[in-house]
Amino acid sequence: MGEITRNEARVTTVLSLVSAFQDGRLDELQRMVSPAVVVQVKGNNPYAGTYEGVGAAMAFVAKARHWIDPDSVSIETIEREDSPVVAVSALVVGMGGQRTDARLIVEYFFADDGRVDRAVVRAQDQRALDRVLRGWSTGA
Repeated sequence: MGEITRNEARVTTVLSLVSAFQDGRLDELQRMVSPAVVVQVKGNNPYAGTYEGVGAAMAFVAKARHWIDPDSVSIETIEREDSPVVAVSALVVGMGGQRTDARLIVEYFFADDGRVDRAVVRAQDQRALDRVLRGWSTGA
C-alpha cells in the first residue's frame, strides 16, 4: 500500500493528543508537542491567554482537566488540511455546579519534525463557556 501522507500523520497525532488528554497521559502529550509550543486560548475567562513553552502548555492542559470532563470529550469532526482543525464536544462543569455542553474548536499547527508547535483553542459559543469558567474560577 501507500506511504502515510504528512496530513494523515498529523491527523493521527491529533487523535493521539485527544486520547492522551482523555486518559490524563500528560507525558505522552508532552512528547507530541514542540518544546517551544504556543497554545492560544480564546475567550474572556481566567484561562484565556497565551501559554508559551511546553511547561506552560502542560500546566494549562492539567488545569483544563479540572473543568472539562475528560470522559465526555468526543471528536465531532476533523478537517484534514495542512493544519488540522478539530471540533470536540465536552461537558464543562463549573465549581458552583454550573454545566454547559461546549463545542471546542482546536486548530493545530505543526513543526517540520511532526510535533505540534502551535494550537489555537476557542469555543463555538464562547460567551456560554466564559460564563461557566468565570464562575468556576471564583467559585460562584
